[in-house]
Amino acid sequence: MTLPAEALCPGFDGFALQQRLVAPTDAHNTITGQPPYRLTVSISDPAIGALRHQVGSTVPGDVLATDNRIPH
Repeated sequence: MTLPAEALCPGFDGFALQQRLVAPTDAHNTITGQPPYRLTVSISDPAIGALRHQVGSTVPGDVLATDNRIPH
């Protein structure tokens, strides 16, 4: 996902922010924890709810969301 620099609050450095959205790794490139910052993106669209209904999903609603966290 690409956001314009104007989406950042004044005074925030985009490159530094990007680095804090990535999970830390060790010398073997193994993920060692969660990213320091969490970014959540959500979309609300009636088509999402319609598709869920069409495929028989038990998840209700028209919102689809994800974030950069590592699943446990």
